[in-house]
Amino acid sequence: MTVDIAQPTRRRIEAIDALRGFALLGMFIFHATWDLGFFRLIPAEFPFSPGFTAFGHVIAVTFLGLSGASLVLAHPDRRPNAAYWKRLGMLVAASAAITVATLWLFPESFIFFGILHCIALGSLIALPYLRGPGFIAILAGGLVIALPLLVASPIFNPIALQWVGLGTQLPTTNDWRPVFPWLGFVLLGLGMAQVVREQGISLPGAGWQAHSVPARWLLWGGRHSLLVYLVHQPVFFAVVWTIAQIVNPLPAATPVTAEPFVGACVAQCTARGGEAELCRNVCTCISQEIRRKPPIWQRLVQDSLSPADRVEIEGFTQQCLKGLQP
Repeated sequence: MTVDIAQPTRRRIEAIDALRGFALLGMFIFHATWDLGFFRLIPAEFPFSPGFTAFGHVIAVTFLGLSGASLVLAHPDRRPNAAYWKRLGMLVAASAAITVATLWLFPESFIFFGILHCIALGSLIALPYLRGPGFIAILAGGLVIALPLLVASPIFNPIALQWVGLGTQLPTTNDWRPVFPWLGFVLLGLGMAQVVREQGISLPGAGWQAHSVPARWLLWGGRHSLLVYLVHQPVFFAVVWTIAQIVNPLPAATPVTAEPFVGACVAQCTARGGEAELCRNVCTCISQEIRRKPPIWQRLVQDSLSPADRVEIEGFTQQCLKGLQP
């Protein structure tokens, strides 16, 4: 069955809610794994592995793209209505609540511009694109995604400008979805939905309807994604914390001194195809940068790095790579 969304309609498309529900399930897995690593019930480095990090990016892209498409579906007349401003107000309030809560719980790595902040700002910036053809939004989205690969400046490194995403250092935060490149996925979702409507394209599966109980729960989550997002992580965190009080966490690794750290770093670098001399120089640079932050070095020695520490070390890595690569 297909549904033609070329004609304006305010009926909810259950397939869109289902996709959002699947994204929520992915987010549950991501945050539960992060919590397990934080309390060392699984290897602490696993949530920061490249594959799992990519999994988190896929979830974020899904949410951002759907938020852009939903703007088109919710505004067939291409103008913001009362429901839009209500939703935007809820997003802004929720974003502020997350910032305040994480500032209290994780003052060194609080969330100042995470995915909700990006969706809220993206919903506002995307408004003018509702009035234009879809290909304009797609082109703009592609430019926003590509720009950080072409432009980077230390001017954007201060925390007051880190939300832009064009700096040369990664900030210390537990969730960071800056305007560049992440806003681009909102515009891509909006533009693709506009093209579907403009061209009268009928999407296979768009007329899908939930009949089973699990599917209806999935739809309920997709329709109330903001509420689920705000509630689930405190619940997960409390549950995993409780388990950690009963089950002994994994033991800490052998303390790390400077030379073993550099040696392990060089081994990992060369295994990935890096030249031995460049790897040694980069790893020595990283070690020196970490040692300039005694608290981080001490936690590294004790194998008790926080998520914020790991983000900062990744920033040192990129900084050293840029400074030493020809």
